[in-house]
Amino acid sequence: MSDIRTIISDLVAVWNGADLDSLNGIVDENIRRISSPTTLTNANGLDDLKRVITEARTMMPDFHVSIEDTVVGEDKSALFWRATGTHTGTTEALPATGRSFTVDGITFQTYSGGKLIEERVAFDNLHWLVQLGILENPIEAKTEADLTDEISVN
Repeated sequence: MSDIRTIISDLVAVWNGADLDSLNGIVDENIRRISSPTTLTNANGLDDLKRVITEARTMMPDFHVSIEDTVVGEDKSALFWRATGTHTGTTEALPATGRSFTVDGITFQTYSGGKLIEERVAFDNLHWLVQLGILENPIEAKTEADLTDEISVN
């Protein structure tokens, strides 16, 4: 049975490239991971979480997450994190762009019996996709005239 801070540290190590099997002792077999706004990183069960992490590593082999702030309670934690990487790997969901990114997010975690049983993850998916060049920045895409027209209408 691990304490919450150790579980967080070990989980971050796995996202950053450590052996996926090290999740076996810290994550419940029936973990539920809910990600918003995208469901591509949702997971139902430990094997599914391993798949999500493997896909992230495939897309972004230099993926790195750092914990910027943590609040830990008796059976819950809240994490503010920053992820960086370069999108060099192609997956079914996204073709490689070769572009780098930095994105911030938050994760709320719940623990039981010394294991992680649920994660709720939120990050700025739009900002991430703009940095990768997959989507155009909606603000930069507008001309000064467009913005002036919108302001004067309101």
